[in-house]
Amino acid sequence: WASYAATPDLPADQREEDGGSLVFETEPLGETFEVLGVPALDLTVSADRPNAMVAARLSDVAPNGEATRVTYGLLNLTHRDGSAA
Repeated sequence: WASYAATPDLPADQREEDGGSLVFETEPLGETFEVLGVPALDLTVSADRPNAMVAARLSDVAPNGEATRVTYGLLNLTHRDGSAA
């Protein structure tokens, strides 16, 4: 959840990390653009356990396949509606 200076933890090439992840890719984009603000992800999930965590990464994939992490987010589903309970 935070970098321990292990190669897959760093924001460089994410292909090793992708090997243990569910990956969704788009077709190559037609033009260069900048990502500003906070990216949002809308998911519908179900779990058969009382505790669950969602981790999402946004990566830029180069033509040679190298995936550079742009940003990431984590959500502890136990607290998705707040931490009061």
